[in-house]
Amino acid sequence: MSSARKVTDSYKQVKKTQKPTAIKKDDAVPSTSAQHLLPDANPDLETLKQFDLCLDYGPCIGITRLERWERAQKHGLNPPARVRELLLKHPSDVTYTQSLWKDYNI
Repeated sequence: MSSARKVTDSYKQVKKTQKPTAIKKDDAVPSTSAQHLLPDANPDLETLKQFDLCLDYGPCIGITRLERWERAQKHGLNPPARVRELLLKHPSDVTYTQSLWKDYNI
C-alpha cells in the first residue's frame, strides 16, 4: 500500500514575507478626502454628493434631488433631513437641485 501524499509534495514551499511595519501616529499619511485636496470644497455640496451616491434611496437619474428625497420619504427610507433643508434653502441653484449625474446622458 502506498503512503498518503501531501499537497506540499507537489508544490514547492515558498517563504512568507515579513508583514509591513505598523504606521506610527507621527508619520504623515496623505489624505484623500476632497476637503483636504480642495480647500474651497463646500461641505453642503459634499453632503448632497453623498446623498446622490447612496443607493439606499433609489436611483437618482432623471429626477431632481428633492424629488428623490420625497420619494425615499414616501417609501419610509428615512432620507437625511439635512439634505431636504439644503435643497429648500437653494431652490433655484442647479448645483444644488440636480443630481451628480445631471451632465451624463444615461
